[in-house]
Amino acid sequence: MQSIEISGVRNDSINMRIFLDQVDEYLSGAKKRDIILTGAHGIILMQKDEELRGINNNAQLVTPDGMSTVLCHWFLGRFNVRKVYAPTIMINLFSGKYAKMKHYFVGGKDDKVLDDLIATIKSKYGIQNVRGFCPPFRALKESEEEFLVNDTLNFQPDFVWVGLGCPKQEKFIHRYMQRLGGKVFIGVGAGFDFISGHKPLAPTFVQNSGLEWLYRLMTDFKYLWPRYKVIVPKIIKIIIFRQFKIIP
Repeated sequence: MQSIEISGVRNDSINMRIFLDQVDEYLSGAKKRDIILTGAHGIILMQKDEELRGINNNAQLVTPDGMSTVLCHWFLGRFNVRKVYAPTIMINLFSGKYAKMKHYFVGGKDDKVLDDLIATIKSKYGIQNVRGFCPPFRALKESEEEFLVNDTLNFQPDFVWVGLGCPKQEKFIHRYMQRLGGKVFIGVGAGFDFISGHKPLAPTFVQNSGLEWLYRLMTDFKYLWPRYKVIVPKIIKIIIFRQFKIIP
């Protein structure tokens, strides 16, 4: 797997085709695999959060989750790299042969989001082997941990989707992956909201234009503006000063 380092943060040089090939390989193996989606937000957080950076840099697969990340690959001559982010990952892995597999969801800002997500993938994608758990916004109690561990071990899902936002979801996967049932663990941030219909998904031409961040800001200004006003200048600085390199 070819990778680059963006200000100390690993990011793999992939596109959706390569991503799906890797997933198929992981599903055929016996080991548990973790997939992290890393874009500008994660890269900036990892400048100060050494634990998060270590989890990212040691993950099985780290996707370019955003056009700013993709640009760093392009500037290094990796022109086959494309954005591989939550909504398209989920749509691809809910379709075709993957619809017959077992999917387990951990996350959602409340039970309503999780319930609507499960209802959507059942009706739209025909997935029937699905379960979920909406954790509270605090550390899990021992009884909650026991429920989650037992539920996943009994279900033995192919995919465990974790939608808790960065950095919580990455640290959750790192902490619990070896205890839970499941093969492929993927942190998808707001993917639960997009697929369930609780947040609008940008039109395809906006997704491909590099301006999806602006679309999301316009549709969720109150939540995203405090984040974007910090992240955008910092990621622009990283790109301008070419603080990225190919990992040998």
